[in-house]
Amino acid sequence: MATQWGLCGAGKISHDFSVAMKTLPPGDHQIAAIASRSKDQAQEFAKKHGIPKVYGSYEDLAKDPDVDIVYLGVLHTEHWKVGLLFLKAGKNVLCEKPFAMNSRQVKDLVVAAKKSNVFLMEAIWSRCFPLYAEVRRLLAEEAVGEVKLVKAYFGSPQLSIPRSVEKELGGGALLDIGVYCLQFVLMVFNGERPQSIHASGVLLDSGVDESVVVVMKFSRNRMAFCTFSIAVRLPNDAVISGTRGSIQVLGPMHCPTALLVNDKQTEFPLPDPSLPLNFTNSTGLRYEAEEVRQCLLKGLKESPRMPLAESVLLTEIMDEIRKQVGVCYSQDADYTGRVTDESDKIAGDTSHSKCLPRTLGAAQLTRSNMATRWGICGAGRISNDFVVALKTLPAEDHQVVAVAARELRDAQEFSCKLGVPRACGGYEELARDPDVDVVYVGVIHPYHLSACLLFMNAKKNVLCEKPLAMNAKDAKQILACATANNVFFMEAIWTRFFPASVEIRRLLAQGELGDLQMVRSEFGVAISHVPRSRLKELGAGAILDIGVYCLQFICMVYGGEKPESVHAAGVCTDTGVDETVVVTLKFSKNRMAVFTCSSTVLLPNDALIVGTKGNIRIPAHMWCPTSLVVNGKETQFPLPEPSLPLNFLNSTGMRYEAEEVRQCLLKGLKESAVLPHRDSLLLAELEDELYRQMGVANSQDCQ
Repeated sequence: MATQWGLCGAGKISHDFSVAMKTLPPGDHQIAAIASRSKDQAQEFAKKHGIPKVYGSYEDLAKDPDVDIVYLGVLHTEHWKVGLLFLKAGKNVLCEKPFAMNSRQVKDLVVAAKKSNVFLMEAIWSRCFPLYAEVRRLLAEEAVGEVKLVKAYFGSPQLSIPRSVEKELGGGALLDIGVYCLQFVLMVFNGERPQSIHASGVLLDSGVDESVVVVMKFSRNRMAFCTFSIAVRLPNDAVISGTRGSIQVLGPMHCPTALLVNDKQTEFPLPDPSLPLNFTNSTGLRYEAEEVRQCLLKGLKESPRMPLAESVLLTEIMDEIRKQVGVCYSQDADYTGRVTDESDKIAGDTSHSKCLPRTLGAAQLTRSNMATRWGICGAGRISNDFVVALKTLPAEDHQVVAVAARELRDAQEFSCKLGVPRACGGYEELARDPDVDVVYVGVIHPYHLSACLLFMNAKKNVLCEKPLAMNAKDAKQILACATANNVFFMEAIWTRFFPASVEIRRLLAQGELGDLQMVRSEFGVAISHVPRSRLKELGAGAILDIGVYCLQFICMVYGGEKPESVHAAGVCTDTGVDETVVVTLKFSKNRMAVFTCSSTVLLPNDALIVGTKGNIRIPAHMWCPTSLVVNGKETQFPLPEPSLPLNFLNSTGMRYEAEEVRQCLLKGLKESAVLPHRDSLLLAELEDELYRQMGVANSQDCQ
């Protein structure tokens, strides 16, 4: 007897589902009815697909006694409400992904299904593909040994599609396509709950997530890395790395037809459609339809391929990711319309404006004779992270005694939030503070020159954020001022001081790689919507913002040598801001280097050093590395956990540059041997050359 389907929704996905059904035997599957809010649209759909019954409301479909199961193909903002309608009417339901807007709604659907004793499944069609079945078989047989790392990528430019970008339509990368990456990870790890989740994301002006990077840690030191974006196209593949090999699901990983196991490729072709499709490989929807039929024939109430407990876990993980990146939907309100405590967290309410009165005891105001006393110039996000990083160091070694901002209110809020004793309403006041040993300059780089000169002329030691200045002329002026005032100065290229970077220098010094031949580095993130990355007056540009990390890495590997030639090619905005840049450098002895930086697309963000006897790979994120792969052997360099939320990835690693400053001051040094003044000047000169070749000019270049 054929399974009788009812379709809820007459949109694009329902069309593809109907086309996929035509690839299955009509004796097994029949579409008995179609329902839409618009009866005209339902009639047009029925005519195209040969469906006998048409309904102008979902309620009428729920009452149809001939329908065995309903395929829910409406927008996911409606899944909860419409899903409950059918489940309470005693209908089995296959609900499109994502199951609902949050885990509370998913749990409601699961409870309703159990109460009505009907079948319910989230339509994660990927799980039912023959290729996925082969992946599960390989994992069960430990074909690649113990799985250590899972990576999944899904990026599709969809910023012009309303349902992808509008909050009221449930827009955002996570719910639309990120769900595929996450479900893949859960499948590999057998539905295990991750021990930790760290998510970083970029939001659109509408408040939905555009691009998200998620790192998850599972038991036995197993990791997963997911990247998804509705702004850029990514490789869209997935890789399972084990102790004895790897499994690569070639793109598109969410509806795959090709599998690469230890370099051996196998194809899993799909049947051809009888009508044009809206989405890639949509005839693969046939596999989830057949999975539903087999479950119904066996009397099951859920599918073992996508059990309900795993759908709940999947949505709970997405809730946590949304909390961390700061995305909140109206559906996160409870039934009375009041936002729940958990939804408050999802909305990212850090209560910055709710500073409570604080009292400081004598112990908080008194420093030991050996503590380095820090003053913070700038109350922005990077200064926040620097202070949080300092809190991971012994209090007897480092103390933040004052913070200054242009607006006293900003300094006071920062002081209250982070426990800094004094707030200054101007940088001049901080420069006069006799208790400050060294100033961390965390303002945006167009203001580095004036701030550094102010503090060094006041005889303050200075750690200045990267890039040192807007051009080499300003950099020379800063370094000359440090020398004239006999104070310590260092550019805050924090990467240089990470334990992983220290290990790289040791390996190179010992000749572990033989003669160096090539260095490659990439750094790309979709941040072109961020004002400081878009507006020229704020010093915008990929080179100064993130390319400097790639450039300094190359200079470190080649010992601060000046390249023999430099070639830059890139793309600039209409306002003259560099967006994406590819740079090739040639050094003596025919050694090469290449790097790519972009403020519009996400890149692998890793680095590679190749020599005649081996290689070192620095996995993402190469600018704040926590692992190295030396000739295939990986070593971890974990960071301490922060005591307060961070704005940027791995920011507790700023502790290492702070400790370098302290050690230099204790030794009476005026610059760091790890990042000497000549290296900072070389970086600035190279940045000037890149801009010259690209035709980029900043206002500071004309002064």
